[in-house]
Parts: sequence; structure tokens; C-alpha cells
Amino acid sequence: SRRRLGTDSTKLGALKVTIQQFYRPLGDSTQNRGVNSDIEIPAITTHMDLGEADLDYSLEFDQIEAQEIEKWTAGPDSAMIQALAARSADRVKANEEFGKLGKKIDFYCRIKDREEVTLNLEKFMAERADVLTDEEEELEEALTDEANEIERDFYMDEVLNIMTDYIGELKKAGK
Repeated sequence: SRRRLGTDSTKLGALKVTIQQFYRPLGDSTQNRGVNSDIEIPAITTHMDLGEADLDYSLEFDQIEAQEIEKWTAGPDSAMIQALAARSADRVKANEEFGKLGKKIDFYCRIKDREEVTLNLEKFMAERADVLTDEEEELEEALTDEANEIERDFYMDEVLNIMTDYIGELKKAGK
């Protein structure tokens, strides 16, 4: 867990200190690794340095002795997860919005570690034009009060599709 030291966050700075680690039943900590998804949907944040592992002084991954636990058998097995992931990947490939997101991700990955940026405005704008066509509109939308509301979009639709597939697989398996 983390604690903030100090009482007024409007002052000149803040300090976060990690004072505990969390361990999963089989002994692995979540430090620097988090909890991996069974099915990943493309997201630009996956490629950004936002995680704990990207911090300069984060705690290292750690393990303790595993606990004896009863394996949960009601969940999906690896074959079901692979089937769900394959269906999701097919839908993502065929989806125009995910195609646009893929272009944005590619663009971001190309420029994120650049040490030089062109100062020629025309060249810079041409480089980003096909990828970021509606960026200003999206940014404006994101800054409105409605940005905190969950909206149905292509990403949310894919999450719902995966869940629908999962429920269908459970019914087939008689679970």
C-alpha cells in the first residue's frame, strides 16, 4: 500500500512511500508485474511508461512460500481462454475503429523514444495527419464533464463480446 506524507497537496511537492507488498496465494507479489489479463485488447496505454515498473525506485518483484489452496475449477481452462482470445483477435482485426487505434499506437511507438523532432511544421503535421485526424475533437470531448461517464464504444463493445462468448462457452460446457 502507499501513503502520502504531508497534509496539503497544493504545497510544493509530495512523497509517496510503499510500505507493504501484496502477495497472491501462490506466493508471487504483484510488484512491477501487476496482474496479467487472460485476453488483451489493444490499448495505447499498454505502450506508455505508466506502470510501477517504470518508476525509478519501485520495489522489486518478490516471492514468498506458496499457500496450499484448492484450485478453482469453475473458471475457464486454457483451451477456452485461447478460443475466446482467438475470436476477440478476429473481431479486432476486422473492426475499423481498432484499425485506427492500431495506427495511433504505431505512431506513438515510433515517436515515444525519439531524441530528435523536426522543427519543420509542415513536415511534422504531414507525419501525424493521417493518424490524428480527429484528435482535437476527441481531446475536447475528453475534457468535458461527461468524460467521467462510461460510454459505449468499440472498446466497450469488444469487452461485452468477450463476455458474451464466455457465457456461451460456459453454457456449452454445462457450467
